[in-house]
Amino acid sequence: MSARFPVFIRRHYAVLLFACLAAACGDPPTLLNSERIRQKFGTYGIEIIHADDMQRTACLYSKSDSVNICRTVAVVKFSAPIDVAYSAEHAAILAGGSIGEVFREAGWTIAKRHLFTGELAVPRSGQDIFRIMHIAPLESLATHKYIFEIRRGEQKFDYASITEIHHPGYLTDDELGAIYGVLP
Repeated sequence: MSARFPVFIRRHYAVLLFACLAAACGDPPTLLNSERIRQKFGTYGIEIIHADDMQRTACLYSKSDSVNICRTVAVVKFSAPIDVAYSAEHAAILAGGSIGEVFREAGWTIAKRHLFTGELAVPRSGQDIFRIMHIAPLESLATHKYIFEIRRGEQKFDYASITEIHHPGYLTDDELGAIYGVLP
């Protein structure tokens, strides 16, 4: 049997090499929300609705006939305290930078620890969401909640808890499930 082992390796070298490389690289990174909006609609922008040191609410939009169509409302609660290791990135985010893009460009590895994907009812107090999405009021919208993690070298931080509420023409509950897996 040991005499046949080297023959097996020689015959299947390319397949084995590919399998080893794929295992070493892991899963390909999931698109950032900004990348997915840009890919689907051709444009992407971000408008800060509210921001302070501990939270930010933003509208991630695409343009249609010069009108900003909010594709995702992102409600971000930053973890406290803000560490000096990423304070420059945090300042850029408070100034209007896209969270995932800011951290990737600064050399951080990013990950999402998923907490929830599904549909949530929109309360009466949140009816403005339909105005900025340019849609008629609905009972519920696809929602994704996760912890945004950053890592560089030996440093690892939970940067924020993020809740994203999506325009139905952008992401549905089923599409969220297909991207991130079905969560409770």
